[in-house]
Amino acid sequence: MASVVDYRAEQEQAEADDALADVPSTLYLGADDVRKLRERLEDSTSDRETLLRVLRRLSAMPCTRSLLVSTNIGVTVGHLRKHVDWEVQSLAQRLVDVWKRQLSEHRQQEKAAGCSGSRPASSSRPASSSRR
Repeated sequence: MASVVDYRAEQEQAEADDALADVPSTLYLGADDVRKLRERLEDSTSDRETLLRVLRRLSAMPCTRSLLVSTNIGVTVGHLRKHVDWEVQSLAQRLVDVWKRQLSEHRQQEKAAGCSGSRPASSSRPASSSRR
């Protein structure tokens, strides 16, 4: 999966940061962890560095449609594309682009898997004609 930044390079500094203290450092995050990160992004007292750390953490995880829907994280990150700080804007935009690409790739894989399945035996018979 594509990611926006190298999360491992940021991980040591992030471990000391309170903003990510109760969020696991694993690649995959559950909906509750993503909701915690969303709350930090929405917190009006979050400073630029906290926003960037949270966005970097989100960029390291693969995203699914169900995770976006259940947590509303895509809406929150989308709003940050209009943040006053250009680096926050840029990272938020790249994250949205990566998530859109991941969802598109997932949709294509599902479509390909659906098309490659074997045809049922009943479909080998000719279809009845509507003319009689």
